[in-house]
This record gives sequence, C-alpha cells and structure tokens, in this order.
Amino acid sequence: MIHSKAYDQAIINLEANLPLPSFLYQHRLWRIPYDPKRKKHAQFTNYIYAFTWEDPREDQLILNITPDDVMLVISSAGDNALSYAISSQPSRIHCVDLNPCQNHLLELKLAALVSLPHQDIWQLFGLGRHPNFRQLLDEKLSPHLSSHALQFWVHNANNFDARGKGLYESGYSGWALRLARWVFGVMGVSDDVKRMCEAATVDEQFEIYEAKVSISCSPYLHPDSPSSSTSLACEIIGCQPHLPLEDFGCTYQPGLYRNLSMTNDR
Repeated sequence: MIHSKAYDQAIINLEANLPLPSFLYQHRLWRIPYDPKRKKHAQFTNYIYAFTWEDPREDQLILNITPDDVMLVISSAGDNALSYAISSQPSRIHCVDLNPCQNHLLELKLAALVSLPHQDIWQLFGLGRHPNFRQLLDEKLSPHLSSHALQFWVHNANNFDARGKGLYESGYSGWALRLARWVFGVMGVSDDVKRMCEAATVDEQFEIYEAKVSISCSPYLHPDSPSSSTSLACEIIGCQPHLPLEDFGCTYQPGLYRNLSMTNDR
C-alpha cells in the first residue's frame, strides 16, 4: 500500500514517542513535507523571485486550460499558479520549485487569501508593504502555514516593513531591480524607463526601448556581455551555476506541452 509522506512521517514520530509533525495541525495542508537539510534545498536562504515576470494570460490562450486539466507549474512567486486557479480553474495544480523559499511565498499568498480582507491583501501583495505584518502573521496567517514557511516569515517579517524597501525589492529579484535602477541612472535613461512603464500599448513601449533604453543599457545588462556577471545572471534567472543540469531534473517532451504533461522540476 502506498502512503503519503505525511503519513510516513507521522508513523515515524509516533514510534519514537514524538509529537505528530506540525503540518498535521495546519488548518489547510497546502504542501507536502520536504527535507530542508538536503543540499539542493539548503543552498537557498531566500527566494529569487518576489514576483512573477511572465504573463499567465498568454499561457491560458495557448494552452486552452480546462476544468478537466491537471497542471504541473514551477512555483516561482506563485502568481502564475494563482492566476490559472482563478481564471481557468483546472481540477488540480501541482506547484514545484527547487528553492523552498519560493513555496514559502506561495504559501503566504494562499494563507492571505483565506484569512485576510481585501485591504490587507492589497497592502501585502499590491503595495508590498504592511505596517502590521507581524501581527497578521501571528494572529491570522500562522494557522494556515507549514512550520517551515512560518519560521521563514518570522525571520523575514521586515520584507513588508512600511518604512523599508518592501516586498518587491526583496529576494534576488530585488537586487536585480536595484542594479537596473542604478544602470538606468548612470546611462541617463531613467525618464525613458518611466515612460515605458506609463505607455498605453506594447508597441509604444517597444519603440521607446529600441530608441533609448536598449542602445544605452544592453552592454551592461545582457548576460552575454563581457562586463556582466555570469554568476549574477544565473542567480537572477533561478539557476545555480555550480550545480549540474541533471540535478534540476528538467525534461521536455515535444508535443506534450499543450496537454500539460511536461515535467520541469526545480
């Protein structure tokens, strides 16, 4: 008979006369247990992506997701998975990520959706700041989080500090944003980047980028540039340069992507 990891861990604890694993006391079990001491997980102390870069609406158009589909999704910051769940409502979504901290962030978003009013959710994940995050964590969010996720957010509660940089300048992606802001300032294109952000159409954005930003900044931001750092580029896109590719367990079978059967386990 095949049992879940949660069941197996509970048996081990009972046989050792230890309390049941903490995940059995959660109000909602978002996550299966994992071993945080494994080398491929222990290398991460923070998430890479504080937000998701891709537009999930394009995926939904191409994949034609239906309520009968089961999806395997790289967690990242959790935004894509939540968008699929809301807009396409597949029967199940499995989120995987080599970096446990990415799933800590996804857990926090799930916990917020089931326990907080809209205003608090907007402050946390719209503005990226909340003056009472630690109080919300202790009183509202904690019953819905795994022990690992709760410990992570206790130690990183200042990511939502109303007087600090906020959620969206935290993690490795936060470093990338600060680097980009510095380069834009040095190259004198900060106003052009602001115009891109305020543009009404993609065509207008592209025109500004090609005419101003790309010409000035490509030598500094492109990963293949001699002046760029390969290690930094790997960190920003979520790869660990010192790990062989087979450790990521990445496989792709042509023709299966449309049917949501591809495997891409980080």
